[in-house]
Amino acid sequence: MSDAAAEVWDGRSVLFKSFWGWAPEMWGALGWSGEGRRDTICKTLSDPFILVCNVTLSAPIAEKDEQGRIVGFYLISHQKGDRDDFTHPTYHNLEPSKWRFALRAVRAFTYVPEYRLETREFDATLLQRAQAVGTHGVVITDAKQLALLRETPWVEVPVYQPRGGSMAAGPSPAPTGWVRAGPENQGGYLVPPVTQGLARHLYILRLDGPIDDFLGKPAEGRLIIKIGLAASPESRRLQFQGALPRGAFRWKTHRTTLATNPTPRWTFSAAEAGEYAMKRYLAAGAEHLDGEFYLASDEQIDEAWRLGVAAACAIGGEPV
Repeated sequence: MSDAAAEVWDGRSVLFKSFWGWAPEMWGALGWSGEGRRDTICKTLSDPFILVCNVTLSAPIAEKDEQGRIVGFYLISHQKGDRDDFTHPTYHNLEPSKWRFALRAVRAFTYVPEYRLETREFDATLLQRAQAVGTHGVVITDAKQLALLRETPWVEVPVYQPRGGSMAAGPSPAPTGWVRAGPENQGGYLVPPVTQGLARHLYILRLDGPIDDFLGKPAEGRLIIKIGLAASPESRRLQFQGALPRGAFRWKTHRTTLATNPTPRWTFSAAEAGEYAMKRYLAAGAEHLDGEFYLASDEQIDEAWRLGVAAACAIGGEPV
């Protein structure tokens, strides 16, 4: 097992609990409605302990593709406080009478979206014990389950810190669990080898919404797209969506080789060749909107994708 995984997992107690959503950069706490359960946790679990987060199927504020899945985990310290001490002011009015007796999260890790476990497949009995899991949490001790949680691809992400606090890992404010377009990612938050070793994939995102308004001119049936490569195209989509204010525009996955069958196992270099092939074609025929963004017709997108996959296969081999 990798040193990176050992740094996080070795010697830690593991508590499984249900949440309404996953936003560690805004919510850095684990809270209860009474002081007794918090005190029991501090007496019985390690400091810090791992909190594995499942998003409930009926979560009112969660994304649909997060519901019923294990989305990430925290390292929770024994530092006590009111939940609002450890959460962004945006959430201070959310169910204000609940979860007041809190412990502070010092680090956070997200499971790579495409590899997140379905809770019912991880342990169907957890859903049968949904009320207990949501209210108190369940300590995980089964060796196979712990190994699965540890070995499912994950990356470190920012966790909310109280005023005057500091991030627990690295100076970069951006998560680094995927390969950014251009040079291969080399630093930032903790990324274990199980995640670093994931295959790279080509993707095309499209911007949905009133595109004419976005452009300030008629799109004439063309689409605004963003092309690139990543170990997790969905992480890239979420990153770009997170940069937009809530409104009529949404980034959607238009194409990704991760969704093909069979799925390719390309290295960074092979996927990079495919990305460059798409760029060369689109730069010559579509309208460049700066960076890796283009205004392109369906036909141009289809041809760019064909060329990109072919170029990647020429170096990395056909999917097997």
